[in-house]
Amino acid sequence: VWNNEYDPNTKLITSILDFSKGKGDFIEYFQETHLQRYYSNEEIIINLAKAGLELVKIGSDFKAMRELRYANLINFLVKPV
Repeated sequence: VWNNEYDPNTKLITSILDFSKGKGDFIEYFQETHLQRYYSNEEIIINLAKAGLELVKIGSDFKAMRELRYANLINFLVKPV
């Protein structure tokens, strides 16, 4: 089971993943918690420039490097200035 909770005030996403493995009477249950911060594209682009990097392209599809409207992951192709 995978549950996400987003706090718009802190921009933190908490993901809690519940797992089980084994069979019969020997089932082990365990949990992982992941904490991630959300940054807008604008915030990322500003910080790339501050780090001396130039934005080449934004994409969410590794093969075509195109931006998809409802992507779960966005990639920033950059190069040194």
